[in-house]
Amino acid sequence: MTLWQNRDEALADVAKGIRKAVEELTPLTGPLSPAGATTNVAKGIRKAVEEPTPLTGPLSPAGATTVGQGITPGRLPPVWNVPHNRNLNFTGRESYLSDLHVALASRQAAVVTQAISGLGGVGKTQLAAEYAYRHAADYRIVWWVRAEEPATLAADYARLAVKLDLPEKNIPEQPIVVEAVWRWLGQHSGWLLVFDNASEPAHLRDYLPQGGVGHVLITSRNPNWRVISEPVSLDSMTSEEAVEFLLKRTGRTDEASALQLAEELAYLPLALEQAGAYIEETGKTIAGYLKLFRAQRQELLRLGKPVAGYEGTVATTWELSFQQVEKASPAAADLINLCAFLAPDGIPLSLLGGGGEHLPKRLAAAVKRELVFDQIVAALRRYSLVEMSGEALSVHRLVQAVIHGRLREAERRKWAEAAARLVNAAFPFDSDDVQTWPVCARLLPHAVAAAGQAERLKVASEATGRLLNRAGLYLKERA
Repeated sequence: MTLWQNRDEALADVAKGIRKAVEELTPLTGPLSPAGATTNVAKGIRKAVEEPTPLTGPLSPAGATTVGQGITPGRLPPVWNVPHNRNLNFTGRESYLSDLHVALASRQAAVVTQAISGLGGVGKTQLAAEYAYRHAADYRIVWWVRAEEPATLAADYARLAVKLDLPEKNIPEQPIVVEAVWRWLGQHSGWLLVFDNASEPAHLRDYLPQGGVGHVLITSRNPNWRVISEPVSLDSMTSEEAVEFLLKRTGRTDEASALQLAEELAYLPLALEQAGAYIEETGKTIAGYLKLFRAQRQELLRLGKPVAGYEGTVATTWELSFQQVEKASPAAADLINLCAFLAPDGIPLSLLGGGGEHLPKRLAAAVKRELVFDQIVAALRRYSLVEMSGEALSVHRLVQAVIHGRLREAERRKWAEAAARLVNAAFPFDSDDVQTWPVCARLLPHAVAAAGQAERLKVASEATGRLLNRAGLYLKERA
């Protein structure tokens, strides 16, 4: 079967065949003008190609990357259920969108799957929705599936049977309908499935078509998707993207304040959108919101109504993740609580593993056993609450802020004391010795963060004093 690169090439090829056939048949059919017949037939062919192919019939042999040639750019495909309006304030992310398109369009003879992973609020769903809108003309079917819960996953997937008018669409047994949709997709091309907020690869095993030509996008907080695709880890915005978004979202022009606010919000898209919505509703300036945020950040992250394109505020978006971690691994919940009282980046695993005697009993027992410690880190990575880089952990600054806000006063004091004692024990006593400087440099941000929290909460005064003294000696020697 010929695979045409575009519609005009396909029409030209078909027209040649029609012309040849008409010219050969003319002597047998009487005085029929070959040129006229060819022209009329070609017009009919062109009209048929330009009209949408029936959804239950075979789609373009060129596959998903060219089937949309029959759809007018700017119009949505015949089957479309994306639950999000296009975000008019969508900003940046061009490299991610370009990479996704290249990855999905790289093959024309198979189902191509791509997973987008990252922290809640980093913009995974928004990126998937923007991709669907930008490339709507590449597909005849764009179907969005809420994949977080098994019930909605099955129901949304099975609902496609109605749009496809499959014979099984009204069968009460949902698994039969799911299988019918799965089988149809495996035999056709020109479709894009989006599984939004999926938990893990095993949950999608029965929903990923085999055969056919189509594309699958998955969004997930879980970064572990290599068993079915090469995952794309979505980071926060760049500073330039964040400033551009804030100015566009608010209609303000104060670039200096926008940059400071973007830094305070750690460039997290959900936090930026939440700030923009608050500024728009209250009429505040960006500088005014920045001042309020610095004074009441935990309240602003938690309060407010869900913003466009997201299911909740920054704090409520992460609350379910915290609860699920607490249920699955209490020691993992302890670890993320401890990390909230250290510097956000470069938390050495050696710091955690070597200071068990300064930690609460449950976490102390976990960090002493490498296998158990690996499991609690994995529990946090499953929700993108921490990132692993080499031999160190990193935690988003706003995750730290939200944890401070959700802990009771007694718990904050407990973890602040544990962090101060932990870093104090690890910080070299002879910090004025040049040989200790690499360790001092690695621990200095955590010394400053832990000491600051301990001083604010008035705990571990003796350990904090010693820690500040050692850090001071190091800084003095480094001038």
